[in-house]
Amino acid sequence: MDIKPKVRVLIVDDQATARDQLFHILQGEGFDVHAPEGTGSDLVIKAIGEAQAFRPHVAIIDLRLVPGSSDISGLKIIKELGYGQKILYSAYLTPSITREAWKDYGFYDCVEKTMDPQELIKVVMDAAAMVSATQRGLKITRPDGLRAEEILRSLELTQPLKDGHSGIVDDVLAMLFPNSEEITINIIGESTVSPTKVGGSHSIVFEVSFTDTKPARKPALVKLAPAHHIEDEYEKYIKYVKNRLGGSFYPAIEQSNTFIFYELGGICYSLLDISDKNKLVSFTDFYKISDSDKLIMPLNHLFGEIWAPMYRNRTEPKSGNLFEYYKKTYQENFSRLSTRNFKSCSQKFGISFVNPVSFINNSKNKKDIPDPYPYANTHGDLNADNILTDGIYSWVIDFDYSGFGPIFRDFATLEIDILCRVIDLPIENPNLLIKLVSILCKQENLSFSLEKNGNITGALTKPFDFIEGLRKLIDVITNFVNIDSYSYYWELLLQALRYSSVSDKSISERARIISIIIAIRLKNWGGQWPPIEIMDIIESKR
Repeated sequence: MDIKPKVRVLIVDDQATARDQLFHILQGEGFDVHAPEGTGSDLVIKAIGEAQAFRPHVAIIDLRLVPGSSDISGLKIIKELGYGQKILYSAYLTPSITREAWKDYGFYDCVEKTMDPQELIKVVMDAAAMVSATQRGLKITRPDGLRAEEILRSLELTQPLKDGHSGIVDDVLAMLFPNSEEITINIIGESTVSPTKVGGSHSIVFEVSFTDTKPARKPALVKLAPAHHIEDEYEKYIKYVKNRLGGSFYPAIEQSNTFIFYELGGICYSLLDISDKNKLVSFTDFYKISDSDKLIMPLNHLFGEIWAPMYRNRTEPKSGNLFEYYKKTYQENFSRLSTRNFKSCSQKFGISFVNPVSFINNSKNKKDIPDPYPYANTHGDLNADNILTDGIYSWVIDFDYSGFGPIFRDFATLEIDILCRVIDLPIENPNLLIKLVSILCKQENLSFSLEKNGNITGALTKPFDFIEGLRKLIDVITNFVNIDSYSYYWELLLQALRYSSVSDKSISERARIISIIIAIRLKNWGGQWPPIEIMDIIESKR
């Protein structure tokens, strides 16, 4: 049986008698109470440090923290005391101070130190119910793999676990659904964890259903992620996405559906035009269960209707080539690139061709890296987990990398994601992957169709057909009659390099193999393709 975490209360008061009295009252009511000692700046420093480690649901703050002064230091430190509810507790409250505390500092309540203890306890309980699943009595039913501790480990948020505060997961859910007494977490498809998140951080997406609402409420889609990713996503959504998408099949994010609680953040997506008939799965799962002739329909809806207005609103690219754009946009990924990673890959798989990192460094010196195509408003991280579909329509989520970028960025992201993460080709024997990538990179003119030869059989047929269909969409959706394949292959190379830095070894090793083959293609541009060394692999019976 799960042990409910206690509600945590932080007391910040320079008067020892009042502080100790309040401590014992609240502790006697079952709260977990911390009350740092001291006065003035010493107390302020202690309180801020305590808030960071203790993660209080409620902070009770004295207005004056310097003995004998008329300062309002209790107001001034409010933003540094965490994400819980704040109660101003003072013997010197005036109407103007109370208005300022509510309007400018966001205090939950302002109470006199002479308040009856039972009334104060009621105020603390009510404040805690705003941010604490325990105080709210929220009942959460969840499947195996989505316990609070497992979620935090998946998100690589280990500090709350070390501090014994795994309850922040349930607290964020309580904040997202303030009017619910009982919710059920449901996995969407086979997996909720996005393993390819740029920067090494993951996100978790799942469905939440309700059993206690009348009339019945439709299930909600929830994303949990490290707090800074949620903040970035909301900011990017407002700036680049809101009211800009086409059709009516898209997610809406409101500030009231976005919450941060210390290291963890949550978003509740409102999926417009979704009915009970729409059974959603991620495109990752849809790809795995569907025949190749079914895969393009939801993408045609995604690119041709939902995102189509974005591609029409184009701007000239900023100064710099494609590599400079990717390095700036995905700093954390590209900062981890090393020639050593590709040397070990070459040794392991017997591929001793071109090191992509060295190739890029040499190309920078030669100015061989192309400038981007015109910029358009792109999603920025369109992997298959960020597309939800019912097989006909599509919804996209996860906007923390949205913004203006090379117009083919989303197409290249999805193509590399499928090759690195979704298709089922054994990494232990990479010749099938090498065959596929070398054939996909053969043409020097991407006015399609791709040339399907005798090497495309068995396990290679589905990914080949899918990528052929995806590339045809580029031509149709972006209205580029003659697509420069050299630039597009460079975009594929840079996307593959992003994936080469993720922690999942099977994904990163596929990405490195793909990067090597594409680098060879670009280095030998205008020459024989594939070269003899790759032909030896393609024709091998390994």
